[in-house]
Amino acid sequence: MAFWIAMVVPLLVSALDTVFVYLTNDAITSVLNAALEQYGVEPVPAQDTDWIYTAVMYVVLVALWIAFGFQLRAGRNWARVTLIVLAAVWLCFELLGGLLAPVIYVALGLPWDLGLPIGMVVLTLLVRALALTGIITFIVLVCRKPSTQYYQETRYFQMAQWRAQAAPWR
Repeated sequence: MAFWIAMVVPLLVSALDTVFVYLTNDAITSVLNAALEQYGVEPVPAQDTDWIYTAVMYVVLVALWIAFGFQLRAGRNWARVTLIVLAAVWLCFELLGGLLAPVIYVALGLPWDLGLPIGMVVLTLLVRALALTGIITFIVLVCRKPSTQYYQETRYFQMAQWRAQAAPWR
């Protein structure tokens, strides 16, 4: 189950986040520029290609998740540890971004929802909930005792195969 979470959740969350950035780029840029003008900062116009940076970043991160996910499935403990660390970092970003971003917006004098339509706000909250649920479930699944036993048995099996290949005359 942890393998499928490692395959599906990052791909789905990144696709939805990229679509969100694409759809809201102009609106968010205009609201942020209006707020920054109050502080004497020159506005930066929205670029049609701003969402591409988000897409490229997500493609790289999802590719890493999937590559490590296949190693996880193959019983590589290093992949499990790497994915746990990545999941913990992702969890921190989700929590900090979800909790602190609205507070920062309000502190800057912006509306907490950046003036986005309620449907987009709800979609964002649902994607954040999916990401948090997926991350926490993944961490719990790969840290449980049956998972640890799977990695130990896989390691013993791989060592036995290696020994058989290293000494074929036995």
